[in-house]
Amino acid sequence: MTAKPSMRTSNPSTSPQAPNPSIPYRQIRAAYDSDTIVLYQAYSSTIALPAVAAQKLNASPSYKPTRMTWLKPSWAWMIETRARAVGSGTFDPAGGATVSEHPDGVSGEVGVKWVEEWIDGIEDVTDMARRLKKVLDEEAEVGEGELIRRGLMPREKVYELDERLRTILRMDDW
Repeated sequence: MTAKPSMRTSNPSTSPQAPNPSIPYRQIRAAYDSDTIVLYQAYSSTIALPAVAAQKLNASPSYKPTRMTWLKPSWAWMIETRARAVGSGTFDPAGGATVSEHPDGVSGEVGVKWVEEWIDGIEDVTDMARRLKKVLDEEAEVGEGELIRRGLMPREKVYELDERLRTILRMDDW
């Protein structure tokens, strides 16, 4: 198994970032290294807690492998019930996956491969999300760099896709 990239960084920028009009409408941002990308999923505690303890998504009998599994590469999506950081290696979003109206979800055979072969580690990040929400509620002017420094956000970078995947995922459609 490959190690998942650290959710924290030792050298963050502390200046707030202003919105950048040159950032594309659709862009994948994630914490990743050459072997692993961190993806996020939200589940109820009956699924998430056993998954974290056993390091297997299907550790709970409540987990249904045929159910659509939503994969989110950016931490910003995970302010939900029970958030888990999932380190995934060898994940090819086009490798047999049918991408239709839900390019961020997998089910069926690809969902089974996801659960049985592609997950390198599972971490419960619910408390981190709650601490982030508290800080954002209390400190409206806090910047991304400061949130990273406090360990409330991972340092994410743009995950570049080739044209084939951009087309499959409809990255350039409005």
